[in-house]
Amino acid sequence: MLAIESNNTELLPLLEFILKLLGGIGAFYLFLIGLKRYGKDQKWKRNEFVAAQAKEFNADKLVRNTMYMLDWGSRYVELFPESPVYAERFAKVTRGGLRSALQSHTTKRRFTPVEVAIRDHFDCFLNYFEVFEQYIEAGLISEKELEPYLRYWVQTISDDIEQEVRNSIHHYVDEYGFRGTQSLFRRFGKEIVPVAVISRNR
Repeated sequence: MLAIESNNTELLPLLEFILKLLGGIGAFYLFLIGLKRYGKDQKWKRNEFVAAQAKEFNADKLVRNTMYMLDWGSRYVELFPESPVYAERFAKVTRGGLRSALQSHTTKRRFTPVEVAIRDHFDCFLNYFEVFEQYIEAGLISEKELEPYLRYWVQTISDDIEQEVRNSIHHYVDEYGFRGTQSLFRRFGKEIVPVAVISRNR
């Protein structure tokens, strides 16, 4: 009788230990499930955030007009949407017009209304790149998540557009301090620095 009681007394701590161990394993398993679910939720939220930013970028009227100017050698663009006369809302933008509009104010003292409008459009377009870079620096998004939405325009501005226009854009970016844009392009392996600056730094 004493032996049975002695065995039961010895088993109780063991059973308590096993129950606590199982409880701990169960809690850890639930923690892993919760962590995995949290990771999925966070990834979904990040993707949703990136998609929303890309949608806003593409929906902006000034951005779309800038895209037209980058994509077409010559095109009528609605630079003055507030004009009461419909025909006067549009202006023809050529490659030569782009180069002239994007000159530095230190070398070109006066700009035509069309050139001013072109500069305003490019400022808006480039400011989005500045914001995207800030989001990446803050850890809100990554360049990999953003890349599908910007790939075409990064490639166009970096390599595909005509050299003279490309250098004008690169000079404009550098002259007016769009450092975030330059940093963003570096993330994609592209250097958008004007030829004169590259030559000077060599």
